[in-house]
Amino acid sequence: MERQDLIKNLKEIVDLATKAISSQESINNNAKDLYIASFSSSIIQYTDAIVSLIESDKLIAIPPILRSILESYVELLNLCKHENYVYVLTSNHLKKKIKKLQVTFEEPDNPFLQHTIEHYGDRGGEIKKLRQQKNTSDQHTSKFDIDITRIKDRFELAGIKDAYAGIYTQLCEDTHNEIVKVESRHLIKSGQSTEFSVLTNWKLEEISHHVITTIEILKSSLINTFHHLDFENQDDFLPKIEKRENLINSYFDKYS
Repeated sequence: MERQDLIKNLKEIVDLATKAISSQESINNNAKDLYIASFSSSIIQYTDAIVSLIESDKLIAIPPILRSILESYVELLNLCKHENYVYVLTSNHLKKKIKKLQVTFEEPDNPFLQHTIEHYGDRGGEIKKLRQQKNTSDQHTSKFDIDITRIKDRFELAGIKDAYAGIYTQLCEDTHNEIVKVESRHLIKSGQSTEFSVLTNWKLEEISHHVITTIEILKSSLINTFHHLDFENQDDFLPKIEKRENLINSYFDKYS
């Protein structure tokens, strides 16, 4: 299989996943079901973005996008596994919103906060209202015996704590521009000297594990979504996706 065939199979997986979700006639109009479908759809769209980057050979943005895929996947798994997890999402959102409003009092001249300051005339009253909403959500999260505000603990709650210590940590280093990651993008060791490259000097094969992981997560997300939302016709899509996944894995196997 040539590179253009690899891209073709990746695009077909995205198309199949998109059709799998959009072919469902209805989704129950409750928060949990809507969030599950939404996180699954985000993963599909993120995957589509990665395929576009591969096609244009702009590989530098793949790690940050894969990090977002992993974060979406963690939330999707927890929604599927834990009945009250939707309140965790709500509580964490309210906590961040309260913090943002509190900062406006500490930095009233910050130009990046002016829209917020102008939008909320009575910021103190808004904070009080948000705290009341958060207290209501927190009543439903008391059964979780971990710090649900920490992404590390949410990985553990989802049953994939090894992914946090492994690939997620690596992706964060890339996203935060750790110096070793910058070196891997733009510096090439040549004997006793170091050559500089404006363009990212990665080869796709060197980050093949990112591509494989992306497809694995997309497939798992679909399976979980179909199972927990009682979607129909999974077998119309999953075998076709797995067939193309096997072809993609075979493509990268020759470089391993």
